[in-house]
Formats: sequence, C-alpha cells, structure tokens
Amino acid sequence: MSSTKRQIEPTARPRVVGGLLAGGASRRMGKHKAGVRWQDGATLGELAEQALLTVSDVVVILGHGEGLSPRGGRLRIEDAEPGGGPLQAIATLVGSGLGERFIVMPCDMPGLDAASLQTLIAASTADSASAFINGQGRPQPLPVCLPSAMHPQLVALVASGERRLGALHAALDFVHVPIPGDEHATLRNVNRPEDLQAPKSQRKSPSKTSVMALSVPVVRHGPVSGTGSDSVSVETPLQILLGQAPIAVLMRTPGHDEELVTGFFLSEGIVAAASDLASVKPCDDVDLPAAKGNVIRAELAPGVKVDVARIARNTYVGSSCGICGQASIERALAIAGPVPHQPSVSAEVLVALPERLRARQATFALTGGLHAAALFDEAGALVVVREDVGRHNAVDKVLGHAAQRGLAAGELGLFVSGRISFEIVQKAMASEVGLVAGVSAPTSLAIELAGQGNVALYGFVRGGRATRY
Repeated sequence: MSSTKRQIEPTARPRVVGGLLAGGASRRMGKHKAGVRWQDGATLGELAEQALLTVSDVVVILGHGEGLSPRGGRLRIEDAEPGGGPLQAIATLVGSGLGERFIVMPCDMPGLDAASLQTLIAASTADSASAFINGQGRPQPLPVCLPSAMHPQLVALVASGERRLGALHAALDFVHVPIPGDEHATLRNVNRPEDLQAPKSQRKSPSKTSVMALSVPVVRHGPVSGTGSDSVSVETPLQILLGQAPIAVLMRTPGHDEELVTGFFLSEGIVAAASDLASVKPCDDVDLPAAKGNVIRAELAPGVKVDVARIARNTYVGSSCGICGQASIERALAIAGPVPHQPSVSAEVLVALPERLRARQATFALTGGLHAAALFDEAGALVVVREDVGRHNAVDKVLGHAAQRGLAAGELGLFVSGRISFEIVQKAMASEVGLVAGVSAPTSLAIELAGQGNVALYGFVRGGRATRY
C-alpha cells in the first residue's frame, strides 16, 4: 500500500467546501435574489449552487437561503446574530471543520462559473487566501477562497466590529488573480429588476458545462396537491471531435467534460494512454449557438496515429447505453486484456462505500436523477467522485480524472451507484482497474468478463453486505 500512497498523495487535493451567500434582504430587487430567474430558465440560486457543486465536495448555504428551490439534505449555517453580515457567516463557515479550503460566492453573480471558481481554488494555499483583481489591480471582495488556517484571523476581524468584506484584503494574506474573461460579465451583480433587462451583449450566458440541474414547474397529485417546482437532472448532447473528424455524440450531464472525453478515448481503446492526447478542450467554433459548450475537440500527440474511419460512430450514445454503435461485443472485449493486479480491499472497507459515496452525490441529492462513480483506495478513501445521467459517463469521468492527473488507477477500485454492466467492467479493464463494486447487481456478461479479465467483482454492496462473484 505504500507505493499507492506515494503515487496518490502528490496529486490529492484538499477537501473543498463551497459557501453560498444567500442571507440578504434583497430590498432593491424586491424579492429574494436566489429565486430570480435568469437566462435559460434557471434561477440565480440554481446557477450559483451548481457552479459550487462542480468544484467542491459539499456546499453550505450561508444565511436563510430563501428563494432556493427546496431539496433535502442541504447544509445551512444560520446567522449567529442579526445583522452580522457576510463576514460573520464566512468566519463561521471557515471554522466549521468541514474542509480545508472554502470557496465563497454570492447568489447574484450569474456570470461566475465553475471554471472561474476553480481558478481561485488552485491559486489558494494552506496559509494564503485568493481573490480576483480587476484591470486596475483592485481586489474584488467576492468570490474568495480561504484556507481553514485563517479562522482565528477571521474571528478576530469580526470581534473587532468589522463588517466590510473588503477588510479581508487588509487583514489576511492573499494571492490575487486576474479576472478571467470579460470583467463586467464575470463579476456582474444582479441587484435590481432592471439588471435583468441588460442587453444580451453585456450578459455572460451561464456555462452549460456547469449546470447539472434545472428547476421546472410541476403539478403534484396526492394527499398534498398543487403547483410547484422540482429540480431535474440536465441531459444534453456532447459532440466529440478528433481534430476535425466527428467521433461520437454522448448524451451526458454537463460538467467535467474533458475528463469524460479522456476516459471515453481510453475505455473505447481509441488511444492507449492519456499521453497520446495532446489536448482535450472545449470547441467554441460551432455553427449553432446551442452547440456552444457542447463540443469537445481532442488532438493527438505528435506521432500518434488513429484510424478515424474505424472508430467513428454513426449513432449517438444514449445515457442508458455505453456501447451503442459498436460492431460487436467482441470488439469491446478486445480493447483490454486481463488486468495485472487486484487491490486488496477488506470487507469492512467495501460495505462502508455506499454511505461515503452517497454523502458526495450533491446533485443526486438535488434531483434524485443521476448515477455516480468513484475511485477509492485500499483504505476506502474516495479519490474522486463524479455524477452523470449515464452510469458509463460517470465511470469515464473518474477514469479520465485519474488519467489526466497521472494517478495509478491500477492501485484503486471502482465503485458505482447502480447496476454493474458489461461496459463498466470493460472500461475498468481499459484503465487496469482490478476491482469493481456496485450497489446493485452485475449482469451475466459483466461476471463473465470480470472472470476473464482478472477483475474482482462485488455486487449488492449495501446494508452492510457485499456479494463476491
């Protein structure tokens, strides 16, 4: 196990907690801003929460949270005293013990997407906060990323009677980062009804890749009837290009698309290693406005050759099927041979995985409509968790994450939130993952492939039990 730790620890990131400021009176708006609808029908609160869910392990609502669409399991920190303001709420969050980094944003910045937040998280350190600076070099009060070590300084600041967010920059050690993209669009506040009517040229449309759930109107029938709204999982097509050549269209939940495509290329046997790909990034050179944010282009590394005609699919890949369009099951079986190693995982570790995974399924808690996959080590620590409307997409995302960061996937196990199908075992084998476990049952072909591929297979991992096949 010592070799596993040497390979995982250098790339392991600190536990990140998102803080969503939603406690103001919103007097200028005339209603709680979190419930105000922005473009594409999403509310400001939904956009902010989804951006935070994409970059953090858990999201905490700071304040009353009025206007947010209701869902169970949401964490919330009440104001310690009336009028304490956001500085007091941030101090309480950083001292909560929930994580090591705390990325905080307000609910009224619809142009602030997950990529921008990730920039701040990456710039912060164990003893330095991070924030944006504008073109004139002026620090911006929000968003901000704070390490847990700064809690005593925050408490002292609040105790001194300070309420201004700007006071953070004078009192704490900050790393300042230029605002990505257009400053006005990224950090524009929506404070008044007229702000909703700004010309589209001055708006930054929310990135489709950061919105995993949307609110829709519903009519409920039963003991409690009436109209209302529900949060539903987003399912949109993602076109994959290799250079200029179209390879496939996946039906997926937006988010971590680069990881998804990297994992897809590996698990489908298109490339042998992540190093065969020179780049995997969004392509905005599209004809249809609706396609923007839904196209990923991969470029091969110099000297790598791929037969595009052989791998291109003529049909889209639905979220319920991971090998649609393949000529035969034999072709999928040929992608990878037996894995060289099975991780040694105790029964105690296995049976604890469902609860650990469930605690990290933030968007499932919101919608009830997503699958999840995780890579875990022999001690049961979840190295990475991803959600998607397609179970095979979630698997590709975690495997792509491991490949992009150089993790030794062969030393890890794969855990999924539902049924274990043939395609899931095949994808695990392509990354040399030697243990696959899931909450539900395996299929007969999954069992057959696991036997041929030297993969330890566990199903019905729930209720303190697990079945080895």
